[in-house]
Amino acid sequence: MMGRVFLLSCILTLPSLAQPWYPLIRDLSSSDPLFKQLLADVASSHLAASRTDADPPPLLLYLYVPSPSDTLMTIAAAANIPYDAIATLNRLQHPDDLIPGTPLLLPNQPGLFVPTEPRTDFEQYLAVSARSSEGREVVVHTGEASTRFLFHPGEGFTPLERLLFLNVFFQMPVKGARITSTFGHRISPITGKTSFHYGIDLAVPEGTPVYPAREGKVVATGKDPVLGLYIIIAHAGGYKTLYGHLEEITVAEGEEVVLSSVIGRVGTTGLTTGPHLHFGTQLGERWKDPLQFLRR
Repeated sequence: MMGRVFLLSCILTLPSLAQPWYPLIRDLSSSDPLFKQLLADVASSHLAASRTDADPPPLLLYLYVPSPSDTLMTIAAAANIPYDAIATLNRLQHPDDLIPGTPLLLPNQPGLFVPTEPRTDFEQYLAVSARSSEGREVVVHTGEASTRFLFHPGEGFTPLERLLFLNVFFQMPVKGARITSTFGHRISPITGKTSFHYGIDLAVPEGTPVYPAREGKVVATGKDPVLGLYIIIAHAGGYKTLYGHLEEITVAEGEEVVLSSVIGRVGTTGLTTGPHLHFGTQLGERWKDPLQFLRR
């Protein structure tokens, strides 16, 4: 096992960056010799990936401190490394997680770094996704902590993983909506008591068309005392979406739907104080805040 483990140590504690264990790139330009070395390594890895008789360079990590003008995408473009590799190595959940002044690790070759102990839904999804290789174990030390990854050389996000990372996984199921109630604990407008709201409420006029948040398959339709007329759609990746308080259902169980399909119309069925759509998202058996996934 130890032969498969690459120990990559680095102290990232700020403000002391005078002697980082990883080489510190100070500027993403040809004037920085370490950045030139990174680009040379990346070029070698791309060449090796295109040939069967060439081996990629050893995996090395560099340290860079982003400036206020840097973004994940601009750093990735400058280094000629897919942003997937930088994001997974640094355990970013979204491009906006990059914080200027916070040290960032840059690998010298493309690939995915999947933590062996996922701590978020996104990392859990990465861990269970099928890969073309088993991955090489890599241990990265950051200060006193360490993280063990499975490194998959040359691999990148699947289309679904990319959508999840960019937070554009679902579209709004109704147009022109106003969010009147969010996910989480709230005072129920019906009972006046504190309860947990497993979705969001989208206020629109009665009869407004409802669209699937993403293509999928209708797995349930029905009528509930609280939700009224409802639809449940299953999507790739173990996700489901729920649409409640409908006036009308225009799809049948087992039907495949696409983004342009009208699946129903907003109403006031069930327990409601006015016309709106109750929209819920579920991953496995757990309800999730839809605002994490919606493109607005």
